Amino acid sequence: MTCTVALSISIVTMIIIFAFPDFLVRLFSSESDIAVIDMAKKALLLYAPSYLFTWFIMTVSGVLTGLEKATESIVLMSAESIILPLFSTLVLTQLIGVYGIFITPTISGAVSIVVAIILWRKCIKSEIENS
Repeated sequence: MTCTVALSISIVTMIIIFAFPDFLVRLFSSESDIAVIDMAKKALLLYAPSYLFTWFIMTVSGVLTGLEKATESIVLMSAESIILPLFSTLVLTQLIGVYGIFITPTISGAVSIVVAIILWRKCIKSEIENS
């Protein structure tokens, strides 16, 4: 149930961002600086897909902690929050400039999904073998 709610909230949030980026950006900016508004809109659209990944990573981390696999949970959260964003930012800013900063959460989240699945499978397999 929690996973369904988290996924639903993530999808709704992403849809709202994609449907109303101009409105959301204008909530936090003045009408006079069109260049800033344009950049903020692009940044918001690059960042929005990260919501699809974050809920899953947090859920897997919680499950791992619940299974008393704190090390695996810390590895996952460190990868998602520190290691992958740092690496992505360094690489992507060299490749696509300032927009690399804005797409970093999405790229890091996608890679973190792979890490989460690997850790989840490993831990579930060891739990089954130990039962």
